[in-house]
Amino acid sequence: MSVQFPYKKITSAILASLPAKAKAVLVRRFGLEGERETLQEIGTSYDITRERVRQIEDFGLRTLRAKKDIFKTHEAVFAHLEDYMKSRGNLVREDVISEDLGQKSFASHVFFLLTIAEAFERKGESDDLYTLWYNAPDALGNAKAVIAKTTDLFRKKGAPVSFEEMLSWGKGALVATGGAALSSEAFLSYIACSKAVEKNPFGEYGLREFPEIHPRGMRDEAYIVLKRGGAPLHFRTVAQEVTKYRKRYTG
Repeated sequence: MSVQFPYKKITSAILASLPAKAKAVLVRRFGLEGERETLQEIGTSYDITRERVRQIEDFGLRTLRAKKDIFKTHEAVFAHLEDYMKSRGNLVREDVISEDLGQKSFASHVFFLLTIAEAFERKGESDDLYTLWYNAPDALGNAKAVIAKTTDLFRKKGAPVSFEEMLSWGKGALVATGGAALSSEAFLSYIACSKAVEKNPFGEYGLREFPEIHPRGMRDEAYIVLKRGGAPLHFRTVAQEVTKYRKRYTG
């Protein structure tokens, strides 16, 4: 997104309305002025229990969420966050938000704003999905349905596909619950949250289980080199190409 806000100034103004200790706890828990700190680390510094720190944190968040004037005063930034999410199907992987909106330096401030706004929900990492945020009741279900359909198409294909081919799957072929066609941005945002689908060094997409996507040893790497070579290769040439592939794969 091209629009940028003074996130640090905004969060500072919002926190100013809290009692000193609640403000300090939230600053440290979200890492607004440095590294994020655990309940234990903060409790030790104040000589209080982890549970007491959690209570202070909860009090601070509840207090801010109840202050309607905060959301009126800073309406533009919260509207910006909602527009950003909406343009991506109302669901986005957390580290993508960090790169798009926080530019890494202000990511903690963006996540703080998302946390105090009732419109946004965070879903922690699971076996199937990366940590993500969503702001529509049906977004998570839609994303899971799209991911399931896409992984099924990959299994039927049995091989990686180009970015363009995968993108074509999201145009008309995959629809969200309710029959609304997905935008390309929403489709890609959903797929980015899946741990099952990855991209290889050649820009191809496929299931993580595919050897062309996530090689698990020399045998898979040699298979990739031979497959892409399109002609018989001398074993020395294969070894050289595998070395090149490893450098490309590991960045």
